[in-house]
Amino acid sequence: MPGTVFGFLVQFVALSLVGDFGLYWGHRVQHESKLLWRLHSKHHAIDTPSPFSTLFIHPTDAALQGAIPFAVAALVVRPDPGVLYIYIAARIAENALNHSGIDSPLLDLLTLKTLPFRAPAAFHDAHHKYCNHAYKASNYGESFWLWDWAFGTLCPLSGRAASKAAGGEAKQADMNAR
Repeated sequence: MPGTVFGFLVQFVALSLVGDFGLYWGHRVQHESKLLWRLHSKHHAIDTPSPFSTLFIHPTDAALQGAIPFAVAALVVRPDPGVLYIYIAARIAENALNHSGIDSPLLDLLTLKTLPFRAPAAFHDAHHKYCNHAYKASNYGESFWLWDWAFGTLCPLSGRAASKAAGGEAKQADMNAR
């Protein structure tokens, strides 16, 4: 492990950013490629995501959203092995949470989803609810909404999740719409 807490945090955050960037593109290409969508659509066949639905994926899906982003992040960041193991465990746990359907302020706090640019569980729920199709889907990222915002694939959310993701601006818009 790195010699300091700061060293650990730098490596962990760098792994998270690089890994989620890779996951974003691995996930997006599955929605935009006819062949890959056929494989990925099996995961979207589940109407209500649950932590168990994270297991309902094709091996190609697992490679594009898991193995390849993990490997690229490790090659780019070159972390201490202990940090890498903790990062992988945290990503697997986050994937299960993102498919849980739970949008809880306490869980967001415990999983650090209250930090800037972090995507709440509702973010991925919106992906499953509104993007069960190929082409022009949205909310591909899992840890951060930053990539979806930067590449024009951010889906508007409602309620508490929208407020958090937009820094409070969406909350005001949601309240004005009522």
